[in-house]
Amino acid sequence: LSLLPRKIELSAMCAIPCQTLPLLIARKAAVTNGLLMQDLIAKMTVATGLDAAKAEKAVGILLNLVATQGDKSKVDALFEKMPGARELVNTHGGDGAGGRGVMGMLAGGLMGGPLAMITKLQATGLTVDQIKQVGTLTLAYAKEKAGIKAVREAAANIPGLNSYI
Repeated sequence: LSLLPRKIELSAMCAIPCQTLPLLIARKAAVTNGLLMQDLIAKMTVATGLDAAKAEKAVGILLNLVATQGDKSKVDALFEKMPGARELVNTHGGDGAGGRGVMGMLAGGLMGGPLAMITKLQATGLTVDQIKQVGTLTLAYAKEKAGIKAVREAAANIPGLNSYI
């Protein structure tokens, strides 16, 4: 490996540092497969080791917490600045755990939204470390797209989440 060049020459006019190649490959895969919020998903696959589909599902579950527990008008404003967020919530966020019946009450009500989210993420196959990385990367992405004020306002009512912002 020490004999390999630090850059991969794609042509005489284009050179890409080796460490950015996995990000480019993940981004291409996300775009090719029609995944939402491609930039975030691409970063997440590199940082967490998750495949793009699992990373997308994890982001959808996390954003569902914000959508269901946050201030609706503030969440709407936040999601407007995060194209694809609402679609991820609609696709991956609602699995019935926060809905009707005793199981919905246990997962979304008595145990609280954040605990229900962690349970859903673990059921998806994520480790505790991957869950932390998904949360950190998603919050950073939201701050980048919408600003810290919009993120704080949307998440103000969510127990435990505000301390990470």
